[in-house]
Amino acid sequence: MSITAAILLVAHGDRGETARNGPIAAMCARLGRRWPEARVGFGVMNGEPSLGCGLAGLDVKAGEWLIVVPLFMADGFFTRVKLPRDLAAQGAGMAEILAAAGLDPGVGDLIEARLREALGAPRADGSILICAHGSRSGVPDSRLAAEAMAGRLRAAGWGEVACAYVEEAPFITDGLDADRRDAVIGLFASLGTHAINDVAAEVAGHPHVRLFIPAIGAEPEMAEVVAAMVERRVERPSAEERRAAIVALRRKARPLPGPDAAHSQDFLYGDDGLPI
Repeated sequence: MSITAAILLVAHGDRGETARNGPIAAMCARLGRRWPEARVGFGVMNGEPSLGCGLAGLDVKAGEWLIVVPLFMADGFFTRVKLPRDLAAQGAGMAEILAAAGLDPGVGDLIEARLREALGAPRADGSILICAHGSRSGVPDSRLAAEAMAGRLRAAGWGEVACAYVEEAPFITDGLDADRRDAVIGLFASLGTHAINDVAAEVAGHPHVRLFIPAIGAEPEMAEVVAAMVERRVERPSAEERRAAIVALRRKARPLPGPDAAHSQDFLYGDDGLPI
């Protein structure tokens, strides 16, 4: 697929540990090779390269299409509030921000592929632990994303799939001690402090774990998940294109006889004239 839009990958980043942002740089390079006509850059919200540096490298002109991919595992404060605010402060308030990459179904596909490689076919007596950030203040976004992933794996037949968190109960230690885990999956976007210092340190004390992924977002194949997200968006007509197509169809349509014909299909459209 030919893509000419400017694409910015944005991650949380790890202040003081620039080397841990290496997988993001590798993803950026891989996507750049996939779409040679596009400009692909990245920035982090903590550390270097900053969001401003990432935008400067893309040299986005006024009115040009800028697609921003949040490399986060859930939609929360950073994706809903801080990222739009920071983009606006950098003069990129009109950028189109996609949903958090961690919520894409492709992440579940990747996790299942890793499980099959390490454990074989799904087993009803399996035991898997999903590790996520959680929240001290009770904000549910991270927990809900982890529970959704656990529910998907249970439905696929992977046995008991539990969740544990860095910042809320049940904590990582509790989740590891509760059962003899076959696999531990870090629902983290990068190899930051939580994935390496918190979870990996705990898993090291459990040698029976057959598969440990510190951060699923740092797996090389995550680039394919992000690529699919961007390509689906590029293939989808914009709101303006959809509205123009609907207006054209309405002009060609012939009204049906009957007193209610003019309103017979109003329920199919929203106030903006787009299909519901």
